Amino acid sequence: MKKFLFLFGAICIMIASCLKDSGFGPGSGLSPELSKGYPAHTAVIVVPPNQDGDGDDTDDLLAAFTSAGPGTVIRLLEGVYYVGYMEISDFNGSLIGAGKEKTILYPKTPLDVKFQFDRNVMPCWWRMIGGNILISNLTFNTTVPEPIQNYNEDLYMGKDLFAMIIFNDYNVNSPVDDSYQKVLVKDVNFIGGYDDAYAAPGSFQFGTAHNTIEGIWVGLDYGLPLESVRYTLTKGEYKVENCYFEHILDGVEGFGMGEKASMLVSSCRFYNCWMQAYFTANFNSRVSLTNNVFSGSTASDIFIEDVDWGVLIGYAVVEPLKRCQYTLTGNTFNVAPSTSSIILWDTWIAQNHDDILPMQLKVYGNIFNLTEGSTGITAINSQDAIINNNRFKGTCLTGIMVDGIPADRFGTPLQNPDKAYADNALLLGNNFSGLESAQADIILGERSKNCAVVGSSKDDVINNGTNNKIIGMKPVRKGYNFGPVIRDNFRMWHGMRHH
Repeated sequence: MKKFLFLFGAICIMIASCLKDSGFGPGSGLSPELSKGYPAHTAVIVVPPNQDGDGDDTDDLLAAFTSAGPGTVIRLLEGVYYVGYMEISDFNGSLIGAGKEKTILYPKTPLDVKFQFDRNVMPCWWRMIGGNILISNLTFNTTVPEPIQNYNEDLYMGKDLFAMIIFNDYNVNSPVDDSYQKVLVKDVNFIGGYDDAYAAPGSFQFGTAHNTIEGIWVGLDYGLPLESVRYTLTKGEYKVENCYFEHILDGVEGFGMGEKASMLVSSCRFYNCWMQAYFTANFNSRVSLTNNVFSGSTASDIFIEDVDWGVLIGYAVVEPLKRCQYTLTGNTFNVAPSTSSIILWDTWIAQNHDDILPMQLKVYGNIFNLTEGSTGITAINSQDAIINNNRFKGTCLTGIMVDGIPADRFGTPLQNPDKAYADNALLLGNNFSGLESAQADIILGERSKNCAVVGSSKDDVINNGTNNKIIGMKPVRKGYNFGPVIRDNFRMWHGMRHH
């Protein structure tokens, strides 16, 4: 009997250990084979496509999320799903399809975005608030022949979609006490559609053929900031891994993340998006973009700045205890002609916000395949930027541009133009051996100062700044054109809607 009890206890310990170490918890890495079979201890809800024959899978999916307990896997099968507006709160589990090319989700149009406008939240297809979430092995596709939204009175979005998915730990209609969100989006396609079929005055205001503005939006979820409310910045851990983004205005965006937020975009592919990855208004956060491939952008591959578009300062609790950290490494950029691949732009340092700290930028170990008229890295008003060990190939205007501008990117003069300088940048070990630049491999503009550049005698540099140190590189005595920089007003709707 004692031997039996001992053996039974040992088996129980082994089972408990397996459950503890299975790595199957929400937000953990999930192996693809688990989409076919799940451990017995995991609750699985299977939702077939069009199971009731009405061509609308919205209610079936909502029912699955509503009934899901912690750790539940909602499993989608191979096929096409038509899904309306989804708002999910505090889901602690996984949504897993049969594969990126096998499980396809389309919006059941028109989506009810007037309902969202009326609740003062950003209009979207999926809204996921709080929780511990894994989404994997499926495709979100907004390639539909008709307008996505049911509300066309908004001057700046018209009939097109703002975001496929919005993640945030709260919104204006949910509690915020002790909120925190954990998200892993892995092996998912995001395919944006075209609005040519219904382009008309008032249908889309940005002058592009995209019918979707954001693939993934991580950040604050309110439309009009209210004077009576003090909002908190986003808190959570956000990972986007091995995903694919095509023909979306912004593939991935982080907006309004705070001290308790981090975001990682890794091993993803971006193709033919207008601005493939965009980040702004993040304070104290940690953002990394690693080992991604960017191709065919029509504006820029990565744009990072610090402006808040009039919706944070004075409305949200912004206390920068440290600088927001951006790390870009291991990425490959197949740069389109006459575009600037990476744009880094500090603005707040020259505005009347002395408590807002400049961004902390590290760009190293990336590969730039440049084309005629393009620029690899443009750093504007950057403070202490580290741009090291990147490789530049092809033809271009310039590989790296470092300068200051006493205006924002729409041309509005900054309040303290004397602070609008690129200061103390370190450019070390960048490889230009395969590059043919029309102007120079590196340009240090008139509003650069205290920068250090170390390179090869075969590389050339224009240095029009103050107290810059150049070691090893060949100086070029000539002027230069600033090169391609985004100056159009694709995001002006954000500020105009709020004032």
